[in-house]
Amino acid sequence: GIAIGPSHGQGTCGGVSPRLYKPDGSDFNKNIIYLPNLSPGSTIQDTIVCEVLCTREKYGPISQTRPPLTSAFWKHDKVPLQNNKAFTIKKSIKVQDFHETIYRITFDWPATITRQVRGTYTCGFTSRIYGTSNRAVDVRVGDAGSIVSSNKSSNITAKLRTQLSCLGAGDAPLTMTWRKNGATVLSMTTSIINTITLHLPSPTPSDSGTYVCTASNIYGSSSSPPTRILVQDIPSFRGSSRPLSIVPTTLTSTSVIFLMSKPVYDGDAPITHYTVTCTPGTSYGFAPVKTVMTTMLHVAVAGLHPGAKYSCLYQVFNRIGGSGPTPPISIQMKESLPGAAQH
Repeated sequence: GIAIGPSHGQGTCGGVSPRLYKPDGSDFNKNIIYLPNLSPGSTIQDTIVCEVLCTREKYGPISQTRPPLTSAFWKHDKVPLQNNKAFTIKKSIKVQDFHETIYRITFDWPATITRQVRGTYTCGFTSRIYGTSNRAVDVRVGDAGSIVSSNKSSNITAKLRTQLSCLGAGDAPLTMTWRKNGATVLSMTTSIINTITLHLPSPTPSDSGTYVCTASNIYGSSSSPPTRILVQDIPSFRGSSRPLSIVPTTLTSTSVIFLMSKPVYDGDAPITHYTVTCTPGTSYGFAPVKTVMTTMLHVAVAGLHPGAKYSCLYQVFNRIGGSGPTPPISIQMKESLPGAAQH
């Protein structure tokens, strides 16, 4: 918004200096206005209202209760502003009673703000009785903070160094800020470097979220489109590096069918496959190790040695890698009967 404050010059109209305020009635409370250097077609909606309250002694002819004004004006760097395509000035008079009169002059900004608008603006009233009363304010025009480029949304791998960079533009000093889910995580104010880089040296799932970069200065601010970051990790238990265990269901002398459960945490990446590995006990070292890969939550492991003991476990995989193996379970294969077919 616009803020205007104490006058640079002092005058009187019944001992009162002009008042500056917004159309909603709120006073301007600074003596400098900062306006963005807008592109064609952009507009500033604020209107400056300047008014002076003139009073007279209670007694005397009615003709003397309203001190006549010889002029009411807005000036830009001491040059009077006129109604034209750029500026709109309106004057009005409101008589409250025979002893008080409000003189009001309003000023609208040009449709497009450029650096030519900057300077000192003075609101003034001249009375044949009380002289000139005025207020002045400095107007500065510059390029508001804007975003030139920033990261796009992406999936990143846990523990793999990542950085988010954002390039801003605008009049110095410029404040560049990264926010995650609305909370500031990095901010810097600079007059030289307009790039801010957020480093994630070893990202974890807790770094997932929506990141927004903002460039701001006294003329305005702009934010980047949201950058959604998803940190993907290996599957696991919550609070554990191992997924759930496997359960043998159907067992023969040479094969076993296992049922597996999905891990509680898939690493925020689709599960690609499961593996089951059965290793023979030391007494059966001659028997081969069997590993089977599957995309289902059940699998048959065949080609096992009759009567042998095996230690079996399974792992879950996504694009990042494999989970820690389940705690091994022991199975005892059935003995094969002499002359009978092995199952």
